[in-house]
Amino acid sequence: MTVRESLLFSAYLRLPDSMTLREKIARVQTILHVVQLDDAANTVIGGLISGIKGLSGGQKRRLSIATELLRLPSVLILDEPTSGLDSTSSLLLVQMLASLAIQHGLTVVSTIHQPRAEIYDLFHDVRCLHRAPRGFLIYCGPSLEAKTHLAAVGNLAIKPEDYINPADFIIDALGLDPEKEWTKSASMVQVATSTYSSLAFVDKAVVPLVGDSSPFLDHWKQSKYFAALMQAVARYTDVPVGRVYKVPKQSWLHVQTWTCFERRYSRLYGKKVDLVFKIGQTPLSELTNDPRLTPTDKQIIRHYGLLYQNVMLLFTISPSTLAKFYPHVRLLCLGAYGLVTEYLNNVPEYFVERPLLLLERKSNAISYYPYVYAAFLIETFEGVVNSIVLMTVALVLHNWNGLSARSILSLYLIFILSTLAWQSIVCFACSVSHRTPVVYSVLFMVLGVGFLFSGVCVGYNDMSPIWYWSYFGMAPALMARSLIVASTSSELQVQMLVSSSMLNMSLDAMFDVLVASIVGFRLLAIATFYGREYFAKQIKFKSVDWIEARLRSFV
Repeated sequence: MTVRESLLFSAYLRLPDSMTLREKIARVQTILHVVQLDDAANTVIGGLISGIKGLSGGQKRRLSIATELLRLPSVLILDEPTSGLDSTSSLLLVQMLASLAIQHGLTVVSTIHQPRAEIYDLFHDVRCLHRAPRGFLIYCGPSLEAKTHLAAVGNLAIKPEDYINPADFIIDALGLDPEKEWTKSASMVQVATSTYSSLAFVDKAVVPLVGDSSPFLDHWKQSKYFAALMQAVARYTDVPVGRVYKVPKQSWLHVQTWTCFERRYSRLYGKKVDLVFKIGQTPLSELTNDPRLTPTDKQIIRHYGLLYQNVMLLFTISPSTLAKFYPHVRLLCLGAYGLVTEYLNNVPEYFVERPLLLLERKSNAISYYPYVYAAFLIETFEGVVNSIVLMTVALVLHNWNGLSARSILSLYLIFILSTLAWQSIVCFACSVSHRTPVVYSVLFMVLGVGFLFSGVCVGYNDMSPIWYWSYFGMAPALMARSLIVASTSSELQVQMLVSSSMLNMSLDAMFDVLVASIVGFRLLAIATFYGREYFAKQIKFKSVDWIEARLRSFV
């Protein structure tokens, strides 16, 4: 996805419906110019796909700021925006923020650690917190006067004239250790502290405390800045009774659904190589000679080609070897391959989209229902096309002339419904846990149990009652049983299936269960998304994540 596409999709979700499409596009173009991303508007963001460099760290930070500027807020609050950036990128970012404050009247509130002198000079006012007295405020005023105010505190082991950068003096005087501050947050990048910095004075700079009092705190309460702050607080906190601050209204559900659909479609099928391998298989030898493909694309093609060659080999040998063991084993291989392909394709998409989805939920820009419904539309398109391609290849290779038109139609319908039901199960699994290994492990286990206790390998009368849920309700089990039933061409074969206690459900009943699974697991996914959000907000309990953490503590 490019920078412009990302902002356009955010504009569709965040901006009010009263704005026309032309006005939203114009707003995006204006924001691109404000954050100085005009030249990178058509650049892929990158960072998630190997081989795509994408934007630099500073450009990604400006893109995240641009997303919040779409609504033209009066106040912009940033948590350490320069962390992880080099000094030049940090300076460019803060210069851009300063221009927003000066030219557009935007109030920018930002936390920052160890800025260079040029960056510190761009701030109009600073607030200094002393970590020792439980984070009490000890200065609030102009940035140019902070150094003088702190230097007036008696018995300091450091002198302001020893510092060229006023920010270095302020941090050392407060007793803060920038290295520890940077490693607190998992989102920050640890950096090696220069041996030539003034951090050698940190130990001497800490002032002993008595209760809630300290020389810094006492000096602050007696200063003119403290009196000015108290007057400002009394003036601006006099809010009229009955004044209500409204949360931004969400767009219509159909707008959210279409936006989520466009965003995933643009990301999945924006490149030719993605379109080829997500929708259908074309001659690989002809495609790899395309001069427009990068070496990374050709490597992906070769890997996919090897995978498909192995699968085609399995289908080729099944009539002569595997079919002697069991005549319908090729159908089971076909079904297993189709379901494995679906969850290998869809699980990464949910985990890529999750951070953006949670960010948009925090800003009240989207609901979970449109997101799940849009994912269903995209996955249905993929599932139907892939199922038709796989089943057609299987029918052509095996020359099943003995099947009636009804049986062939049933095979296609079963494969499509089973694939869609499995996609719904994948969606539900991704809503329960955000840990990729857990989701893959659970889905692989469900797939194996479904095929094992489908009635094909173990008869219905031979299995324990605890596995009936898999026999009657799991998409892999229904798929395996339905494919075999639909491919039987004589009454004798049907009677053999019934006598072997493999067929305890009619084909119509299996269709009904598959359709119910398609709808039911999608609704469960929506409910799980809302449930996780509720528990996280109300009682600080993250459901499955909390359970997983407890289980790991016992292992």
